Amino acid sequence: MRFIPLGIAVVTLASSAAIAHQPQTRPATKPIRPVAVTNVEGTYVTVSAGLSAASVTPGGRMTLILDITPHTAIHLYAPGQEGYLPVALTLEKSTSYQAAPVVYPPSDPVFFPELAQTLKLFDGPFRLTRALTMRMDARGAIRVAGTLDYQACDDHVCYKPEKVALRWTVTVSGSRP
Repeated sequence: MRFIPLGIAVVTLASSAAIAHQPQTRPATKPIRPVAVTNVEGTYVTVSAGLSAASVTPGGRMTLILDITPHTAIHLYAPGQEGYLPVALTLEKSTSYQAAPVVYPPSDPVFFPELAQTLKLFDGPFRLTRALTMRMDARGAIRVAGTLDYQACDDHVCYKPEKVALRWTVTVSGSRP
């Protein structure tokens, strides 16, 4: 009869499993540096609104970029948080472009003992993006208008919902290659 040391096999398998389940890292992507940036001060947030490019060809695609910084001790609710008004970017309708859905970053789950709830929120600087595809017949200076809707809260109270008006101008020129 042969004796097999099981303890060594278990350690080897456990180490292999730990290696196999480590999170995969993606290569770092360079964040888009916005152009034509306008800073807007809300009651509870500072918004830097910019574009991925100031001009685009007909049928071309560009991105609206919002860098949002809640004021000190303020947080905003993320989409999917029930019972609270989440941050949202709403655009006015236009015949010059088609807007893709807003891209949100992952939210921070924070436990509030007073509520006995874990809430999805943004409590530091974060970025929203929204891609626009220009129509083939779009030309000239295209006005893009919208609002950033949010409800700001601190650790004790939620404030009246606020809308921050936003405006961008995109130049559509040339022809699509």
